[in-house]
Amino acid sequence: MEQLTPHEIYLDSLSRELIVDADVTLRLRDDADAEATFALVESCRPYLREFLPWVDGTKTVDDCRQFIQSRIEKFEAKQNVCYGISYKGELCGIMGFNSIDSTNHNAEIGYWLAESFQGQGIMTRAVARLIQHGFDDLNLHRIELHAATKNLPSCALAERTGFTREGVMKDADYMNGQYYDLAIYGLVNQK
Repeated sequence: MEQLTPHEIYLDSLSRELIVDADVTLRLRDDADAEATFALVESCRPYLREFLPWVDGTKTVDDCRQFIQSRIEKFEAKQNVCYGISYKGELCGIMGFNSIDSTNHNAEIGYWLAESFQGQGIMTRAVARLIQHGFDDLNLHRIELHAATKNLPSCALAERTGFTREGVMKDADYMNGQYYDLAIYGLVNQK
């Protein structure tokens, strides 16, 4: 049996489901989730649109289905993982590792939460659980989180979950006809 070094990344450990706590669960989405995902996007489209460039391109259930299918393919190729966030059994958002770099042992977290579920600590707990999965199960060394500097709730979440703001990329995101500065947050596994 081949011995793995401490710096190997264990992508075979990517989980299809992560239990956060009694109320919050992260589950890999499939085609059956397309309608619920689209309904959730529709319910808070203006809110999501401010900082998420993909919202305007998500016009139908089929758009959600195609996105989910592309993420399943990337999950199977061990390139990313995209979970639906359930709060007390109800879909309330999406999160995951948007990219996983197995060569450099790092990943980037991405997420969104429906406006009606804000302020309950759901995303803070979900991000903390995903970080734990990344460091403990996938043996990642570094996790990044990118947020528009004007997205104050997302910047606060990064800091609340232990990330350090490492810098700002000027005019790095173009959304809704304007450029946004992008804050780069990093978290390094100290184990």
